[in-house]
Amino acid sequence: MRTIILFFLTSLIYNTSLAQDPQLFENDWYLSKLNIDGMEYPAPQNDEIDFIQLVIVGELFTSEICDELFQGDEVTISNIEINISNFIVTGFNDCTIPENVNYTDLYLSQFFNTQLSNRIFSYIIESNGTDLALTLTNEEGYKAFYGNTPLSVNGYDLSRFAIFPNPLKDILNIISTELMENINIKIYSTEGKLLKVENFNLENQTSIDVLNLSSGIYFLNIEDQSGRVEVKKFIKQ
Repeated sequence: MRTIILFFLTSLIYNTSLAQDPQLFENDWYLSKLNIDGMEYPAPQNDEIDFIQLVIVGELFTSEICDELFQGDEVTISNIEINISNFIVTGFNDCTIPENVNYTDLYLSQFFNTQLSNRIFSYIIESNGTDLALTLTNEEGYKAFYGNTPLSVNGYDLSRFAIFPNPLKDILNIISTELMENINIKIYSTEGKLLKVENFNLENQTSIDVLNLSSGIYFLNIEDQSGRVEVKKFIKQ
């Protein structure tokens, strides 16, 4: 399966801190469904899409579906609202499955409506133990529901990798549920700058030296030899 891949581009975003909920930035968010005009549309999971991920952290507000990447330009976030002056959309819809083509329209054109300026989205985060749910509501009353864990069609976690400790000081450990060969990892800053690239075979666990990184938030892209990518976020102290 081909995973939705987030390319962390250099952002033009301006983010103002107004007592934001820290959980908004501390978690990765995965779309579970949309509610448009009272109709629910579960996020597709098939040969073209594993999951649809939303990243909100630092200077990033970005998501991607079918190789169409959009990010907010001039974003202001308060404790209840996300204000986006404009959207920057790059890439082209390369999905061929009709369900995915239609869902791209629902997600980009109807919910986020990336053609318009000065979009406002209210948000709420609810918890159930370690599971978190993020709900975005646009000005038309349409809703997007996200969780902090990607789920497979059968409801099982798709993630094959875990990292620890997090936060960390010098060594980042990666563990896997299976033997992996020819793994490619890339570390990005929140501004989209590529800082580190490594290739290795992963036998249960491996370690990466990140002592030279400055304190802050980073993204770890883990790509297997089939091209499937998982994105992990970590904090360097």
